[in-house]
Amino acid sequence: MADEIQKQKWREATRRYVEKNREKVLAADRERKRKKSIDDPEWREERNYKRRAEGWGGGKKQWDEMFDNQGRVCAICKSDDPNSLIGWQLDHCHKTKVVRFILCTHCNRGLGGFKDDPDLMRIAADVLEEFNRKQT
Repeated sequence: MADEIQKQKWREATRRYVEKNREKVLAADRERKRKKSIDDPEWREERNYKRRAEGWGGGKKQWDEMFDNQGRVCAICKSDDPNSLIGWQLDHCHKTKVVRFILCTHCNRGLGGFKDDPDLMRIAADVLEEFNRKQT
């Protein structure tokens, strides 16, 4: 009984400390997770799966199957580096919510920047190719 009372006092003291020092506590937590992500790639991949994929309706097995079918690289640029400490991005159609690919951060942002519009992406590619031709 005394132990339970002491535990309750500690919980209350911790709660008050966190309320008073919220930014400091959050910053320390972010730094701890950043270091762990660097030191433990398996932990990073598991955490990434939980953060990015839990709500997609598939499980870890489906994620691994999809990623294995892609060669465990970005579906677009074929990089084996997710280019981010938070890891790989689960790309999906914003209209239908259907999962499409697992992408690196750069490719995922690129698709989002072009609003998932293939025509707009083709125009951008044409403009870049024209620019490159003029440079040579």
